[in-house]
Amino acid sequence: MNPGMDFTATEIDEHEHEHAEGIASEFLFECRQTIAARYFEVAERLDVRHLWTREGVSTFRVNWWKSDPLTGERWIYRSAFVAVEAKLDGMIVLDQTRQKAA
Repeated sequence: MNPGMDFTATEIDEHEHEHAEGIASEFLFECRQTIAARYFEVAERLDVRHLWTREGVSTFRVNWWKSDPLTGERWIYRSAFVAVEAKLDGMIVLDQTRQKAA
């Protein structure tokens, strides 16, 4: 998370961008872009973090940030877990968040 940056696409961590768990950085970048495109209607900051990849399915935590325009204070107002699977016709994003999770 970079406190001074405001954007609506995905945030890329340098350590993840190079390699995460042996997964190619280009694949992780494409996953992040696909997730951002799925949630494009959200104008607030979208923070996407790779958690793990198993059996061809990558799991990410997605946080939506808001900030107070007067104080600059920021907080997460929505969080989700999503899975991304690469198929022949493109990537599929599936929301894995339990609706009644605390």
